[in-house]
Amino acid sequence: MHLSTPETHAGGLLPHSATAWSRSAIIAVLVIATTLVSSRAFIVVLRVQGEIQENADRALARQRLFSDLQDAETGQRGYLLTSDPKYLQPYEAALARVQLDKRALANSGLGEDARRHIASKLAELAQTVALVRAGDVQQALAIVRTDRGKAEMDAIRRDVTELDKQDERQVRALTDERSAALRRMAVILLLAIAGILIVLLFLARISARFEDSLRRRVEQATASLHQMVADAEAFNYSISHDLRTPLRAIRHQISSLCSAAAARLLGPDRERLDHIDRDAERMDDLITSLLAFSRVARGRIELYPVSVENAIRGALATLGFPPSITLQLSPDLPEVYAHAETLSQVLANLISNALKFSRDGVPAEVTVQAEQRGDTVAIAVRDRGIGIAPDHLQRIFLPFERLDPKRPGSGLGLAIVRRGVDRMGAELQATSQPGEGSEFLITMPVAVREELLRPA
Repeated sequence: MHLSTPETHAGGLLPHSATAWSRSAIIAVLVIATTLVSSRAFIVVLRVQGEIQENADRALARQRLFSDLQDAETGQRGYLLTSDPKYLQPYEAALARVQLDKRALANSGLGEDARRHIASKLAELAQTVALVRAGDVQQALAIVRTDRGKAEMDAIRRDVTELDKQDERQVRALTDERSAALRRMAVILLLAIAGILIVLLFLARISARFEDSLRRRVEQATASLHQMVADAEAFNYSISHDLRTPLRAIRHQISSLCSAAAARLLGPDRERLDHIDRDAERMDDLITSLLAFSRVARGRIELYPVSVENAIRGALATLGFPPSITLQLSPDLPEVYAHAETLSQVLANLISNALKFSRDGVPAEVTVQAEQRGDTVAIAVRDRGIGIAPDHLQRIFLPFERLDPKRPGSGLGLAIVRRGVDRMGAELQATSQPGEGSEFLITMPVAVREELLRPA
Protein backbone atom coordinates (compact mmCIF):
# COMPACT_ATOMS: atom_id res chain seq x y z
CA MET A 1 0.00 0.00 0.00
CA HIS A 2 1.32 3.42 -0.94
CA LEU A 3 0.85 6.30 1.48
CA SER A 4 1.08 9.74 -0.02
CA THR A 5 3.20 12.34 1.68
CA PRO A 6 1.76 15.66 2.82
CA GLU A 7 3.24 17.22 -0.28
CA THR A 8 1.19 15.06 -2.71
CA HIS A 9 -2.01 16.55 -4.08
CA ALA A 10 -4.34 13.67 -4.93
CA GLY A 11 -5.29 11.49 -1.96
CA GLY A 12 -2.71 13.21 0.23
CA LEU A 13 -3.06 14.56 3.73
CA LEU A 14 -4.88 17.81 4.27
CA PRO A 15 -2.67 20.88 4.37
CA HIS A 16 -1.89 22.20 7.87
CA SER A 17 -4.32 25.14 7.60
CA ALA A 18 -7.16 22.92 6.31
CA THR A 19 -6.59 20.35 9.07
CA ALA A 20 -6.50 23.02 11.74
CA TRP A 21 -9.69 24.57 10.35
CA SER A 22 -11.42 21.16 10.34
CA ARG A 23 -10.49 20.50 13.93
CA SER A 24 -11.60 23.94 15.04
CA ALA A 25 -14.89 23.63 13.14
CA ILE A 26 -15.71 20.22 14.62
CA ILE A 27 -14.87 21.35 18.15
CA ALA A 28 -16.94 24.50 17.74
CA VAL A 29 -19.94 22.49 16.53
CA LEU A 30 -19.66 20.09 19.46
CA VAL A 31 -19.29 22.89 21.99
CA ILE A 32 -22.26 24.82 20.55
CA ALA A 33 -24.43 21.69 20.46
CA THR A 34 -23.41 20.81 24.00
CA THR A 35 -24.17 24.33 25.20
CA LEU A 36 -27.61 24.31 23.58
CA VAL A 37 -28.58 20.90 24.93
CA SER A 38 -27.19 21.47 28.43
CA SER A 39 -28.83 24.92 28.55
CA ARG A 40 -32.22 23.27 28.12
CA ALA A 41 -31.48 21.00 31.07
CA PHE A 42 -30.34 24.00 33.11
CA ILE A 43 -33.56 25.86 32.27
CA VAL A 44 -35.48 22.83 33.56
CA VAL A 45 -33.49 23.03 36.81
CA LEU A 46 -34.35 26.72 37.20
CA ARG A 47 -38.04 26.09 36.50
CA VAL A 48 -38.22 23.18 38.93
CA GLN A 49 -36.46 25.20 41.63
CA GLY A 50 -39.02 27.97 41.19
CA GLU A 51 -41.92 25.52 41.49
CA ILE A 52 -40.41 23.99 44.64
CA GLN A 53 -40.16 27.47 46.17
CA GLU A 54 -43.78 28.18 45.22
CA ASN A 55 -44.90 24.98 46.94
CA ALA A 56 -42.99 25.96 50.08
CA ASP A 57 -44.56 29.43 50.04
CA ARG A 58 -48.04 27.94 49.66
CA ALA A 59 -47.50 25.53 52.56
CA LEU A 60 -46.27 28.37 54.78
CA ALA A 61 -49.27 30.51 53.84
CA ARG A 62 -51.67 27.67 54.68
CA GLN A 63 -50.05 27.15 58.07
CA ARG A 64 -50.27 30.89 58.73
CA LEU A 65 -53.96 30.88 57.73
CA PHE A 66 -54.77 28.02 60.11
CA SER A 67 -52.86 29.72 62.95
CA ASP A 68 -54.76 32.97 62.37
CA LEU A 69 -58.08 31.08 62.43
CA GLN A 70 -57.07 29.61 65.79
CA ASP A 71 -56.25 33.11 67.08
CA ALA A 72 -59.66 34.34 65.92
CA GLU A 73 -61.36 31.41 67.66
CA THR A 74 -59.46 32.17 70.88
CA GLY A 75 -60.65 35.78 70.79
CA GLN A 76 -64.22 34.63 70.09
CA ARG A 77 -64.22 32.22 73.05
CA GLY A 78 -62.86 34.87 75.39
CA TYR A 79 -65.54 37.32 74.29
CA LEU A 80 -68.29 34.70 74.67
CA LEU A 81 -67.19 33.76 78.20
CA THR A 82 -66.60 37.30 79.50
CA SER A 83 -68.57 39.63 77.18
CA ASP A 84 -65.50 41.87 77.57
CA PRO A 85 -64.96 43.94 74.37
CA LYS A 86 -61.18 43.79 74.86
CA TYR A 87 -61.27 40.23 73.46
CA LEU A 88 -62.66 41.62 70.22
CA GLN A 89 -59.34 43.32 69.45
CA PRO A 90 -57.32 40.10 68.96
CA TYR A 91 -60.39 38.53 67.30
CA GLU A 92 -60.71 41.33 64.73
CA ALA A 93 -56.94 41.51 64.18
CA ALA A 94 -56.86 37.77 63.50
CA LEU A 95 -59.79 38.09 61.09
CA ALA A 96 -57.91 40.80 59.16
CA ARG A 97 -54.88 38.52 58.88
CA VAL A 98 -57.12 35.65 57.72
CA GLN A 99 -58.39 37.82 54.86
CA LEU A 100 -54.81 38.67 53.87
CA ASP A 101 -53.89 34.97 54.03
CA LYS A 102 -56.87 34.06 51.82
CA ARG A 103 -55.85 36.67 49.26
CA ALA A 104 -52.29 35.32 49.28
CA LEU A 105 -53.72 31.90 48.46
CA ALA A 106 -56.30 33.21 45.99
CA ASN A 107 -54.81 31.65 42.86
CA SER A 108 -53.57 28.39 44.27
CA GLY A 109 -52.87 26.56 47.50
CA LEU A 110 -56.47 25.99 48.74
CA GLY A 111 -58.93 23.46 47.44
CA GLU A 112 -62.68 23.98 47.20
CA ASP A 113 -63.31 21.89 50.34
CA ALA A 114 -60.89 23.98 52.37
CA ARG A 115 -62.42 27.23 51.13
CA ARG A 116 -65.92 25.98 52.03
CA HIS A 117 -64.87 24.92 55.54
CA ILE A 118 -63.05 28.23 56.12
CA ALA A 119 -66.10 30.19 55.02
CA SER A 120 -68.31 28.11 57.34
CA LYS A 121 -65.92 28.64 60.26
CA LEU A 122 -65.80 32.40 59.69
CA ALA A 123 -69.62 32.46 59.54
CA GLU A 124 -69.83 30.57 62.85
CA LEU A 125 -67.41 33.02 64.48
CA ALA A 126 -69.28 36.05 63.16
CA GLN A 127 -72.67 34.65 64.19
CA THR A 128 -71.68 33.97 67.80
CA VAL A 129 -69.93 37.34 68.21
CA ALA A 130 -73.00 39.10 66.80
CA LEU A 131 -75.26 37.26 69.28
CA VAL A 132 -73.10 38.32 72.23
CA ARG A 133 -73.11 41.90 71.01
CA ALA A 134 -76.92 41.70 70.89
CA GLY A 135 -76.99 40.42 74.47
CA ASP A 136 -77.96 36.81 73.63
CA VAL A 137 -74.98 35.10 75.25
CA GLN A 138 -76.81 31.83 75.93
CA GLN A 139 -77.76 31.41 72.26
CA ALA A 140 -74.13 32.03 71.27
CA LEU A 141 -72.90 29.46 73.80
CA ALA A 142 -75.50 26.99 72.53
CA ILE A 143 -74.05 27.30 69.04
CA VAL A 144 -70.55 26.70 70.41
CA ARG A 145 -71.73 23.61 72.33
CA THR A 146 -72.93 22.03 69.10
CA ASP A 147 -69.24 21.55 68.25
CA ARG A 148 -69.93 22.94 64.80
CA GLY A 149 -66.92 25.24 65.05
CA LYS A 150 -64.67 22.40 66.28
CA ALA A 151 -65.83 20.19 63.41
CA GLU A 152 -65.00 22.93 60.91
CA MET A 153 -61.54 23.48 62.43
CA ASP A 154 -60.89 19.73 62.33
CA ALA A 155 -61.98 19.68 58.68
CA ILE A 156 -59.74 22.65 57.88
CA ARG A 157 -56.83 20.91 59.62
CA ARG A 158 -57.44 17.79 57.54
CA ASP A 159 -57.70 19.84 54.35
CA VAL A 160 -54.46 21.68 55.11
CA THR A 161 -52.71 18.42 56.00
CA GLU A 162 -53.88 16.77 52.78
CA LEU A 163 -52.81 19.77 50.69
CA ASP A 164 -49.42 19.72 52.40
CA LYS A 165 -49.08 16.03 51.56
CA GLN A 166 -49.99 16.74 47.94
CA ASP A 167 -47.34 19.47 47.82
CA GLU A 168 -44.81 17.11 49.40
CA ARG A 169 -45.50 14.53 46.71
CA GLN A 170 -45.17 17.22 44.05
CA VAL A 171 -41.92 18.46 45.60
CA ARG A 172 -40.54 14.91 45.57
CA ALA A 173 -41.50 14.57 41.93
CA LEU A 174 -39.94 17.96 41.13
CA THR A 175 -36.80 17.01 43.04
CA ASP A 176 -36.53 13.82 41.00
CA GLU A 177 -37.02 15.85 37.82
CA ARG A 178 -34.28 18.27 38.88
CA SER A 179 -31.91 15.40 39.68
CA ALA A 180 -32.63 13.83 36.31
CA ALA A 181 -31.93 17.14 34.56
CA LEU A 182 -28.63 17.50 36.42
CA ARG A 183 -27.69 13.95 35.50
CA ARG A 184 -28.52 14.71 31.88
CA MET A 185 -26.26 17.75 32.03
CA ALA A 186 -23.43 15.66 33.45
CA VAL A 187 -23.91 12.94 30.83
CA ILE A 188 -24.04 15.52 28.03
CA LEU A 189 -20.85 17.15 29.23
CA LEU A 190 -19.10 13.81 29.59
CA LEU A 191 -20.26 12.74 26.13
CA ALA A 192 -19.11 16.06 24.72
CA ILE A 193 -15.69 15.62 26.30
CA ALA A 194 -15.53 12.06 25.02
CA GLY A 195 -16.62 13.17 21.55
CA ILE A 196 -14.02 15.89 21.39
CA LEU A 197 -11.33 13.51 22.59
CA ILE A 198 -12.30 10.95 19.93
CA VAL A 199 -12.28 13.60 17.18
CA LEU A 200 -8.93 14.94 18.29
CA LEU A 201 -7.38 11.47 18.54
CA PHE A 202 -8.71 10.57 15.09
CA LEU A 203 -7.26 13.74 13.58
CA ALA A 204 -3.99 13.12 15.42
CA ARG A 205 -3.58 9.81 13.57
CA ILE A 206 -3.82 11.58 10.21
CA SER A 207 -0.50 13.28 10.73
CA ALA A 208 2.01 12.78 13.51
CA ARG A 209 3.33 16.31 12.97
CA PHE A 210 0.12 17.71 14.54
CA GLU A 211 0.24 15.65 17.78
CA ASP A 212 1.42 18.49 19.99
CA SER A 213 -1.18 20.84 18.61
CA LEU A 214 -3.95 18.27 19.07
CA ARG A 215 -2.91 17.64 22.67
CA ARG A 216 -3.09 21.36 23.43
CA ARG A 217 -6.56 21.55 21.88
CA VAL A 218 -7.74 18.62 24.00
CA GLU A 219 -6.55 20.39 27.12
CA GLN A 220 -8.16 23.67 26.07
CA ALA A 221 -11.46 22.00 25.19
CA THR A 222 -11.51 20.06 28.46
CA ALA A 223 -10.76 23.22 30.44
CA SER A 224 -13.53 25.06 28.58
CA LEU A 225 -16.05 22.36 29.42
CA HIS A 226 -15.04 22.38 33.08
CA GLN A 227 -15.47 26.16 33.05
CA MET A 228 -18.94 25.71 31.55
CA VAL A 229 -19.92 23.54 34.52
CA ALA A 230 -18.48 26.06 37.00
CA ASP A 231 -20.30 28.97 35.33
CA ALA A 232 -23.67 27.20 35.32
CA GLU A 233 -24.35 28.18 38.97
CA ALA A 234 -23.98 31.89 38.10
CA PHE A 235 -26.00 31.62 34.87
CA ASN A 236 -28.94 33.75 35.95
CA TYR A 237 -26.78 36.47 37.47
CA SER A 238 -24.39 36.63 34.53
CA ILE A 239 -27.20 37.09 32.01
CA SER A 240 -28.05 40.44 33.58
CA HIS A 241 -24.38 41.43 33.51
CA ASP A 242 -24.04 40.45 29.86
CA LEU A 243 -27.06 42.52 28.90
CA ARG A 244 -25.43 45.67 30.24
CA THR A 245 -22.50 45.58 27.84
CA PRO A 246 -24.46 45.91 24.54
CA LEU A 247 -26.71 48.52 26.10
CA ARG A 248 -23.78 50.66 27.12
CA ALA A 249 -22.22 50.15 23.69
CA ILE A 250 -25.46 51.35 22.08
CA ARG A 251 -25.48 54.47 24.24
CA HIS A 252 -21.81 55.12 23.46
CA GLN A 253 -22.43 54.76 19.72
CA ILE A 254 -25.44 57.09 19.90
CA SER A 255 -23.40 59.67 21.78
CA SER A 256 -20.58 59.40 19.23
CA LEU A 257 -23.05 59.68 16.36
CA CYS A 258 -24.67 62.78 17.85
CA SER A 259 -21.28 64.39 18.43
CA ALA A 260 -19.96 63.56 14.94
CA ALA A 261 -23.10 64.52 13.03
CA ALA A 262 -24.63 67.18 15.25
CA ALA A 263 -24.75 69.77 12.44
CA ARG A 264 -26.26 67.37 9.90
CA LEU A 265 -28.95 65.81 12.09
CA LEU A 266 -32.41 67.25 11.58
CA GLY A 267 -34.80 67.73 14.49
CA PRO A 268 -36.81 64.50 13.99
CA ASP A 269 -33.64 62.43 13.55
CA ARG A 270 -32.10 63.86 16.69
CA GLU A 271 -35.32 63.18 18.61
CA ARG A 272 -35.28 59.55 17.47
CA LEU A 273 -31.71 59.11 18.66
CA ASP A 274 -32.55 60.75 21.97
CA HIS A 275 -35.55 58.44 22.31
CA ILE A 276 -33.35 55.38 21.66
CA ASP A 277 -30.83 56.65 24.21
CA ARG A 278 -33.56 57.15 26.85
CA ASP A 279 -34.92 53.66 26.23
CA ALA A 280 -31.43 52.18 26.56
CA GLU A 281 -30.89 54.15 29.77
CA ARG A 282 -34.16 52.83 31.22
CA MET A 283 -33.15 49.29 30.30
CA ASP A 284 -29.75 49.81 31.93
CA ASP A 285 -31.48 51.08 35.09
CA LEU A 286 -33.75 48.04 35.09
CA ILE A 287 -30.80 45.64 34.76
CA THR A 288 -28.96 47.51 37.54
CA SER A 289 -32.03 47.13 39.74
CA LEU A 290 -32.29 43.43 38.89
CA LEU A 291 -28.66 42.90 39.87
CA ALA A 292 -29.20 44.81 43.12
CA PHE A 293 -32.33 42.78 43.86
CA SER A 294 -30.43 39.54 43.15
CA ARG A 295 -27.58 40.57 45.47
CA VAL A 296 -29.97 41.47 48.28
CA ALA A 297 -32.19 38.42 47.76
CA ARG A 298 -29.51 35.75 47.13
CA GLY A 299 -26.21 37.17 48.36
CA ARG A 300 -24.62 36.16 51.63
CA ILE A 301 -25.44 38.62 54.43
CA GLU A 302 -23.59 38.63 57.75
CA LEU A 303 -24.80 40.96 60.50
CA TYR A 304 -22.34 42.95 62.56
CA PRO A 305 -22.30 46.32 64.39
CA VAL A 306 -22.87 49.13 61.88
CA SER A 307 -22.88 52.90 62.39
CA VAL A 308 -26.31 54.29 61.49
CA GLU A 309 -24.89 57.72 60.71
CA ASN A 310 -22.27 56.26 58.35
CA ALA A 311 -24.94 54.19 56.60
CA ILE A 312 -27.13 57.26 56.09
CA ARG A 313 -24.26 59.37 54.80
CA GLY A 314 -23.22 56.50 52.51
CA ALA A 315 -26.72 56.43 51.06
CA LEU A 316 -26.64 60.21 50.51
CA ALA A 317 -23.24 59.91 48.83
CA THR A 318 -24.70 57.33 46.45
CA LEU A 319 -27.39 59.86 45.51
CA GLY A 320 -24.94 62.74 45.15
CA PHE A 321 -25.93 64.50 48.42
CA PRO A 322 -29.29 65.98 47.30
CA PRO A 323 -29.75 69.50 48.75
CA SER A 324 -33.39 68.89 49.72
CA ILE A 325 -32.50 66.37 52.46
CA THR A 326 -32.82 67.30 56.15
CA LEU A 327 -30.98 65.12 58.68
CA GLN A 328 -32.20 64.79 62.26
CA LEU A 329 -29.75 62.44 63.96
CA SER A 330 -29.75 62.02 67.73
CA PRO A 331 -26.33 62.47 69.34
CA ASP A 332 -24.43 59.34 70.43
CA LEU A 333 -26.49 57.02 68.25
CA PRO A 334 -25.54 53.42 69.07
CA GLU A 335 -24.54 50.94 66.40
CA VAL A 336 -27.09 48.43 65.13
CA TYR A 337 -26.85 44.84 63.97
CA ALA A 338 -26.96 45.12 60.18
CA HIS A 339 -25.11 44.59 56.92
CA ALA A 340 -23.54 47.93 55.99
CA GLU A 341 -23.87 47.67 52.20
CA THR A 342 -27.46 46.40 52.40
CA LEU A 343 -28.50 49.08 54.92
CA SER A 344 -27.04 51.86 52.74
CA GLN A 345 -28.80 50.39 49.68
CA VAL A 346 -32.13 50.28 51.56
CA LEU A 347 -31.80 53.89 52.75
CA ALA A 348 -30.69 55.12 49.31
CA ASN A 349 -33.73 53.50 47.72
CA LEU A 350 -36.11 55.04 50.29
CA ILE A 351 -34.61 58.53 49.87
CA SER A 352 -34.60 58.24 46.08
CA ASN A 353 -38.22 57.10 46.14
CA ALA A 354 -39.18 60.06 48.34
CA LEU A 355 -37.48 62.52 45.97
CA LYS A 356 -39.07 60.89 42.92
CA PHE A 357 -42.65 61.10 44.19
CA SER A 358 -42.72 64.77 45.18
CA ARG A 359 -45.80 66.79 44.35
CA ASP A 360 -45.81 68.57 41.00
CA GLY A 361 -44.76 72.20 41.32
CA VAL A 362 -43.67 71.77 44.96
CA PRO A 363 -39.97 71.43 45.87
CA ALA A 364 -39.12 68.05 47.33
CA GLU A 365 -38.74 67.97 51.12
CA VAL A 366 -37.27 64.81 52.62
CA THR A 367 -36.33 64.27 56.26
CA VAL A 368 -34.14 61.43 57.48
CA GLN A 369 -34.41 60.95 61.24
CA ALA A 370 -32.64 58.45 63.49
CA GLU A 371 -33.08 58.02 67.22
CA GLN A 372 -32.69 55.37 69.89
CA ARG A 373 -35.86 53.83 71.28
CA GLY A 374 -34.99 51.51 74.14
CA ASP A 375 -32.94 48.62 72.80
CA THR A 376 -33.67 49.56 69.19
CA VAL A 377 -32.81 52.35 66.75
CA ALA A 378 -35.60 53.83 64.63
CA ILE A 379 -34.68 55.25 61.22
CA ALA A 380 -37.46 57.22 59.52
CA VAL A 381 -37.56 58.62 55.98
CA ARG A 382 -40.37 61.19 55.61
CA ASP A 383 -41.47 63.21 52.63
CA ARG A 384 -44.20 65.70 51.73
CA GLY A 385 -44.93 64.14 48.38
CA ILE A 386 -48.02 62.79 46.67
CA GLY A 387 -48.65 60.08 49.28
CA ILE A 388 -49.97 56.56 48.85
CA ALA A 389 -53.54 55.28 49.15
CA PRO A 390 -53.99 52.95 52.18
CA ASP A 391 -55.02 49.97 50.04
CA HIS A 392 -51.77 50.28 48.05
CA LEU A 393 -49.36 50.24 51.02
CA GLN A 394 -48.75 46.49 50.70
CA ARG A 395 -48.56 46.46 46.89
CA ILE A 396 -45.70 48.96 46.72
CA PHE A 397 -43.24 46.36 48.08
CA LEU A 398 -43.98 43.82 45.33
CA PRO A 399 -41.37 43.44 42.53
CA PHE A 400 -42.18 45.44 39.36
CA GLU A 401 -45.20 47.09 41.07
CA ARG A 402 -45.50 50.67 39.81
CA LEU A 403 -48.46 52.72 41.03
CA ASP A 404 -47.70 55.60 38.65
CA PRO A 405 -46.26 54.37 35.31
CA LYS A 406 -45.66 57.97 34.21
CA ARG A 407 -42.93 58.46 36.82
CA PRO A 408 -39.46 56.98 36.26
CA GLY A 409 -38.38 53.79 37.94
CA SER A 410 -38.04 50.04 37.50
CA GLY A 411 -40.59 48.96 40.10
CA LEU A 412 -37.86 47.18 42.10
CA GLY A 413 -36.70 49.93 44.48
CA LEU A 414 -39.11 49.23 47.33
CA ALA A 415 -38.96 45.47 46.67
CA ILE A 416 -35.21 45.72 47.36
CA VAL A 417 -36.01 47.68 50.53
CA ARG A 418 -38.44 45.03 51.79
CA ARG A 419 -36.10 42.12 50.98
CA GLY A 420 -33.07 43.87 52.50
CA VAL A 421 -34.90 44.76 55.73
CA ASP A 422 -36.24 41.22 56.08
CA ARG A 423 -32.83 39.64 55.52
CA MET A 424 -31.29 41.87 58.20
CA GLY A 425 -34.00 40.82 60.67
CA ALA A 426 -35.30 44.38 61.01
CA GLU A 427 -38.87 45.72 60.93
CA LEU A 428 -40.37 48.01 58.29
CA GLN A 429 -43.53 50.09 58.59
CA ALA A 430 -45.05 52.35 55.96
CA THR A 431 -47.65 55.04 56.65
CA SER A 432 -48.98 57.56 54.21
CA GLN A 433 -51.67 60.18 53.63
CA PRO A 434 -52.57 60.91 50.00
CA GLY A 435 -51.60 64.44 49.11
CA GLU A 436 -49.62 64.99 52.31
CA GLY A 437 -46.69 62.59 52.21
CA SER A 438 -45.35 59.25 53.45
CA GLU A 439 -43.13 57.83 56.17
CA PHE A 440 -41.07 54.65 56.06
CA LEU A 441 -39.84 53.52 59.48
CA ILE A 442 -37.09 50.93 59.95
CA THR A 443 -36.55 49.52 63.45
CA MET A 444 -33.28 47.68 64.14
CA PRO A 445 -31.81 46.14 67.33
CA VAL A 446 -28.97 47.95 69.06
CA ALA A 447 -25.63 46.15 68.70
CA VAL A 448 -24.02 45.18 72.00
CA ARG A 449 -20.28 44.75 71.58
CA GLU A 450 -18.61 41.84 73.37
CA GLU A 451 -16.30 44.06 75.41
CA LEU A 452 -19.32 45.74 76.99
CA LEU A 453 -20.56 42.36 78.23
CA ARG A 454 -17.33 41.43 80.03
CA PRO A 455 -17.27 41.95 83.79
CA ALA A 456 -15.16 44.86 85.01
